[in-house]
Amino acid sequence: MKFILEVFKLSIVVLSGVIILYITEWVWYGHVENFVDFLEDVYPYAFVIAVFAILGVMATSQGVGIEEVVSSGIGLAFIVFPKVFTVMGTWGTILGCLFFACLVFAGLTSCVSLVEAVSSAIIDKTGWERKKVVSYISIIGALLSATFATGAGLYILDIMDNFINCYGIVVVGLLEVIVIGWIVKPATIRNHTNKTSYFKIGKWWDFVVKFITPTMLLIMLISNFVAELKAPYGDYNLPELFAYGWSVVGLGIIGALLFSKAPWKNKEIENFNDEEEVA
Repeated sequence: MKFILEVFKLSIVVLSGVIILYITEWVWYGHVENFVDFLEDVYPYAFVIAVFAILGVMATSQGVGIEEVVSSGIGLAFIVFPKVFTVMGTWGTILGCLFFACLVFAGLTSCVSLVEAVSSAIIDKTGWERKKVVSYISIIGALLSATFATGAGLYILDIMDNFINCYGIVVVGLLEVIVIGWIVKPATIRNHTNKTSYFKIGKWWDFVVKFITPTMLLIMLISNFVAELKAPYGDYNLPELFAYGWSVVGLGIIGALLFSKAPWKNKEIENFNDEEEVA
């Protein structure tokens, strides 16, 4: 009961912070267009505060440091949170059901956005019907994700999740700035952005894209790779990390490069750059 009261107190503090932010925006801008939109902006920050507040109370109640009860990656949602809900008793059971139901809906909505990103590129490139593309992606994704339902699935998911977030995003970002900075040319993107966006960028952006951003991303990539060799993630063996981590990143990049070499079926998109130059 004491634990529940402490969490309730912290929840009141978080809610008070949200109300203060709402009042601050009203005083600063003179109005708030939509309270729901405002809550959507504030909710991620409030959620993070609430999560770490709960972990802090849990660590205090057990008399241990925060590092003893918290873990990173998928362990936070599937290991730490169930422990928190267990300590909370009946209310924890109710909140646990609600939490994992929200997690399911969050996963489904995330899948929609992820599938849309891939399907849009394939449709633009091949000219296939959306229903056909989405069906193929869903079937292939379901077959590949069946691996995570095996005995070692949780560990494979943990490795893939870490490498995609720590390395995959950085590598893709590095390739993007190289393509924009040295192949497409920054001036082309800058001119198009200045025509279509209310936010204007100057010639300084060309220098940033060509030199500063690639350098910083390369430093991050190398430093993370060296750290990975010295202290492998999650105490996994290096062969396992390369098999399920780097292989996924590498196959994704190779697949994207091969896909980019395929001829365009949609001639309107293929001739977009020519039309821009004529305009």
